[in-house]
This record gives sequence, structure tokens and C-alpha cells, in this order.
Amino acid sequence: MGTGRLIRFREEIFMRRGRVWYTAAITLVMMTGLFTITSFAAKGEKITAIKLEVKDNLQLGSALDEEDELEIETSADSYGVAEWEIDNEGFTWNSEHKPRVKVTVTADDDYYFSVSKDKVKIKGDAAKVVSTKKEDSQTLIITLDLKPMAERVGPIEYAYLNGTVATWAPAQGAVAYELYLYRDSKAVGSKRTTTETTYDFGTAIRKDGEYYYKVRAVGAEGSKEGKYTESASRYVSPSEAQALASAGNSKAADGNNGNTPGQWVQDETGWRWLNPDGSYTVNNWAFINNKWYYFGENSYMATGWIQWKELWYYLGPDGDMQTNIQTPDGHMVNGGGVRIW
Repeated sequence: MGTGRLIRFREEIFMRRGRVWYTAAITLVMMTGLFTITSFAAKGEKITAIKLEVKDNLQLGSALDEEDELEIETSADSYGVAEWEIDNEGFTWNSEHKPRVKVTVTADDDYYFSVSKDKVKIKGDAAKVVSTKKEDSQTLIITLDLKPMAERVGPIEYAYLNGTVATWAPAQGAVAYELYLYRDSKAVGSKRTTTETTYDFGTAIRKDGEYYYKVRAVGAEGSKEGKYTESASRYVSPSEAQALASAGNSKAADGNNGNTPGQWVQDETGWRWLNPDGSYTVNNWAFINNKWYYFGENSYMATGWIQWKELWYYLGPDGDMQTNIQTPDGHMVNGGGVRIW
């Protein structure tokens, strides 16, 4: 082999070796980088348990997308609740629904999740942990089942205070009701309980001031109580307070168990409700013989569909509000008379 050829051969060997070493160097750098990335991903503090607080106020007949009826929170410093979503179909809750919620929990930058289903603890209202699923090291999806709707009560759609007598709409699934009376935003006495949809506060209303009450439905044993409904307020003047005090324990109304005092009056146009002061009920409800009736702007009893405070109610041919039925035009009304679909 000539000298020139030997030199070229050695150069080729060197170049090949150079390429080999260059390739090896790149491979080593990539492996080092991968090791560094892997090591970095594994750094941080491991989260092995989750604690959530559930405030569940879902009610029969309410909308599935009523966000203020459900709260899911945590007080942890290393993670937080990013969002939650209802995993049920429909528009309003009915007794067939078993509410399921998917909760997205995210870890802070210096933490990562390694949490099994049995390490998720629930505080507050009852909820069953169905599953946990990691979307990535810092995002965890927790699926919860809440109390079935069949074990709940419906809302109380409206509540009034007439004299000393409280009257409210019946709630679906209720076996009793709990009430608190307020005067100028301060509680008067303790909790009252009744199985009726009326209650006479009697001697509790004896001073002047702004009165109202809060009432909620109570279901059968093991059921979840409903949310409190606040009645419209009623001002009792000093003179009325004195009259009530003079009346002793007698009812401010006519002693007819919460029914609106007055009498029916019929003319060629229809039926009206004459109040004791000689006026007629206008644009309002009256509770008569344990049934609800609505009287329009012309003071006459209404029938069929009416809209009241953005809700729809169906009144039968005799004017009484219908509950828990399918109306002739195919809609459904709940225990409070409200159209749900």
C-alpha cells in the first residue's frame, strides 16, 4: 500500500471513528437528558390521600344545572378542586335519578398524585367514591355518587304569612315541616315542627316589627331535608301589635286553620274571593278549604295555566292548583304545583 493511500486510509478510519464517537456522544446526551427529565418528573412530594367536603342541596324538581345547590371544596394546601360536573341526563331531578358527579382535582406545582379510591375521604353530606382516574401526574378525576333522589324531598315553592298564620306550598316527599320565625332578622323562639302546611305562630307575634319565617320539608327517616324557603315579610305596626296582644291567644285570622279568611262571591263573569275588609284578592293566591286558588288582575278566579314569579302552575277547571299530575296538554307538575316539563 502506498504512502498516500495509507494516509487516506488512516484519515477514513479517523473520520469513521469520529462519527462513531459523535454518534455515541449524542446518544449519551439524549440518555442523560431523558434521565434528567425522568428524574425531574419523579421529583416533588407525593399526594397519597384526598379529603373533600360536599354540601349537597339537590332537590326533587329542581334543574340539573342548578349550580348553587351543590358545593364541593377542599381545605388542602397541596391540591384544589378545579371543577365538577353532573354526570346525569335530563333537565330536572326526578325520583329515578341517582346523582353522579365527576370532580376534577389538580395538584400544586411541587406535588403529584398517587391516590387510590379508598384514600378519598368525604366530609359533610353523604357521598360514595366510585372511582379515581389520573389524567396526568397532577390531575385526578374522582367520581362520586350522591344520595338518590328517591330519598330526598322537593322544594317548597312559596310561603306566606297572613296575620299570625303561616301557609306554604306542600313539598314532594315531605312527611313534616320545620319552621323558624324571625322579627327584624332575629329568631323568635325555637324551631317549630308540624305535619301540616300551615302553622299559627300565635303569641310569638306580639310586638311591632318586620316578621317572616323560614320553612323546610323533612322526609322519611334516612331522607335528606330540603332547603329552607323564606316567606314574604309582613310588617306589624305598633297598633296591630297592641291589638294582637289584646286578643290573647286568638288567631289574627278567622280561626280556620290557616285558610285565607273571607268568602266566595259569584257573578255573571265568574268567582271572586271577598276579604273581610271588603276588598277582593287581586294578582295573588288564596288558600281556601285547604286548596290553593289564584285570582288575576281583574280579581276573578283563574283556571288553566298561569305564570307566577317566572314559574308555571296549572289550575283545574274548579280553579284549584293541581299537583303531581300530568296536565291535559301533556306537561308534568310536581308536588308544589310547578311545571317541571
